[in-house]
Amino acid sequence: RTGRADVSNDRMNLKNSLLDAGRRALEKTDAQVLILGCLSFMGLARELEEELSVPVIDPGPASVCLAEALVRQGLRPGRKAYQYYKHEQV
Repeated sequence: RTGRADVSNDRMNLKNSLLDAGRRALEKTDAQVLILGCLSFMGLARELEEELSVPVIDPGPASVCLAEALVRQGLRPGRKAYQYYKHEQV
């Protein structure tokens, strides 16, 4: 069973790991923004942004905003990427 302190400690370890990775990425590349690529990182963007001094994109709100934009524009997946299959009635 995971206690509240364990979850908090894991979150701190996760944040520290992301800070280390972010610093390395910023030092070794011309990156001007970081995009977190996992919903497990949701809610950490602002804290990382403050410490790294670059914009950090939070994956949760970003994915919802993208989905909203696609729906508003009436866009659908391409037929080559997502082929339509007729299902047989059973």
